[in-house]
Amino acid sequence: MKKNDKKYGDFRFLLYLCSGITKKPTMKRIIYYILLFTAVMLTATVFMGCEDESGDIEVRDGKPAIRYIRTLGLDCADSIITGARQNTVICIVGNNLRCVRKMYFNDKEAVLVPFLITENTLIVTVPNVTPNEVSNKIYLLNNANDTTTFNFKVLKP
Repeated sequence: MKKNDKKYGDFRFLLYLCSGITKKPTMKRIIYYILLFTAVMLTATVFMGCEDESGDIEVRDGKPAIRYIRTLGLDCADSIITGARQNTVICIVGNNLRCVRKMYFNDKEAVLVPFLITENTLIVTVPNVTPNEVSNKIYLLNNANDTTTFNFKVLKP
């Protein structure tokens, strides 16, 4: 063993073992490989910590029921509404809402985001399209195409 080998100790052995370096390690190389090793380990930790949660959303059977509709926000969570303007985010409160597959305001379909639907709440944006036929109703359809209706006015902006 040479005198310089004691200076680098275990780092030199680690560098030789992992990367096949044949040159004398310098402080820059040692710091570079330590940072590289740390970055690889952090990346591996991040990827191991992520899980695919798309299968966690259960498809339920049953007919949905709406109890009331409210605006979104904690300050007005107790405010029940009977109508909203187009492009407004609302919260529907009821039962079996996770089984809803399609939703219509009058005759215009709303975009449902599965992560904003729970068993008792459904957060949705009122479509920003003028309906052809105004019925002032919300239609909820489940997998069996059972339809639930609820009176709700879509106001023009």
